[in-house]
Amino acid sequence: MTPGTVDRLSPMGGESAHKRWNRIEWSLSAGILLLACALCAVAFWPGRMNADTLAQIGAIEHGTFSNKYAPLLQAIWYPFFHIGIGPGWVLAGTLVVCAAGAFVVLLAVARPVLAALGTALVILSPQAFGLLGLIGRDAWFLAASLVMFAALVLLERGGERHRLAFVALALAGGWMALAARQNAVPVVLVVYACVAWSYLRARPQTIAPLKKLALVGAVAFAAVCGVWMSQVGLRAALGVTDDHTIATLQLYDLGAISAHDHHDYFPHFGGRRPNLDTFEQVWDPDDVLSVFNGPDPEFSGPTTARRAELINEAWKRRLTSEPLTFLKLRTKLYLREISLTRQPRFIYHGGIDGNLSGYQTTFVRANEQANAYLRRFTNEAAESGIVFRAWIYLLVCLVALIAAIAFRGRQSLLICALSGSALAYQSGLFVASPGVAYRLEFPVIVFAEILILILVALGVEELRRRRQNSTG
Repeated sequence: MTPGTVDRLSPMGGESAHKRWNRIEWSLSAGILLLACALCAVAFWPGRMNADTLAQIGAIEHGTFSNKYAPLLQAIWYPFFHIGIGPGWVLAGTLVVCAAGAFVVLLAVARPVLAALGTALVILSPQAFGLLGLIGRDAWFLAASLVMFAALVLLERGGERHRLAFVALALAGGWMALAARQNAVPVVLVVYACVAWSYLRARPQTIAPLKKLALVGAVAFAAVCGVWMSQVGLRAALGVTDDHTIATLQLYDLGAISAHDHHDYFPHFGGRRPNLDTFEQVWDPDDVLSVFNGPDPEFSGPTTARRAELINEAWKRRLTSEPLTFLKLRTKLYLREISLTRQPRFIYHGGIDGNLSGYQTTFVRANEQANAYLRRFTNEAAESGIVFRAWIYLLVCLVALIAAIAFRGRQSLLICALSGSALAYQSGLFVASPGVAYRLEFPVIVFAEILILILVALGVEELRRRRQNSTG
């Protein structure tokens, strides 16, 4: 070593400097994440609340849960709610989990500071910002899904000693996702399959590709069934009541086909039935509530078991009689949902709906600034532009999935998980969505935003590698 120089690996040289820089980098990353979460929390505190949010909080206040929303997550919140952990802290927790999950996922392709900046970019993007503050199942489902993706990244990067812990984390994330949304099954199945593939890939045994694929599918399916059955048992133990939510979906389908055929296919409950022209005037394919404005005033009342049975019978008759018409109408609805045949609407909820519990926005000025930011992307009809059209993000996911399977490059498993989950989620929306809402695609759009950042990082890395090879 030349006199007067310091060995880069000595305690006095580069290694010490490298450790200091690592500490600074991680501290800076944590600061960026906390700042992004704080901006959202202050703008929304104690959280944006619509009618569904307030109904869920009301159920938690009284300790009565139905299957209309997320009874298991409400039950988890219940004891904390009654010791003062209110909506604001649930908002803060949701934001922190979303930020941490996205950050870990982006660490797969970027240094901590860049991963933190990417996470902040996603959180504060208008596609995500407006609905992250809405307390409810969509944000909870997003947070749980990001936990699953983060667990997959940790499983891919982690050592043998922690692999089972990361598998457990993925299982827990899937459990929470299914507890948040009943139509999350395809997403959880895809991520569980990717986790099983990653775990088996690291095992020393040699398994034929087709056998491995079959084993992965069987393990993922069994895990999803186990999670589902555990939740069925817990709902029974909690005494969760049946709100007959499927009947609402079936009523929507009956409304769609009645308007299409210009014929009243609704079951008769004995109420006064206006003519079909009156119903068609209030029918709105984007909103299931239009069904409750006709054709029978009794639809606006609670759905009893008997009414649910009558609705189910009427729905089955129409489905078996006109299956192609149902498929046509469901396709038409889905194309509206992904904003292919209409503009996206209602990308945010502006505040807290009227309530008797005294909830109101804490930081009014910050809330107004947040709404002003989001109004830049909407018109007077609450419609938004091309960057909110879900079909564009789904197209990116489809191309990325095909490329990841075909070329099996770096981070191909993570790309498959993100893109495959986004695409698989569409199956639930296609068959079981009683209306159209941007918020239903909002988690998927966040998946796609993270995926795009990963693809950009991989592209930059590949360009840098080619440049180095050409100059070397």
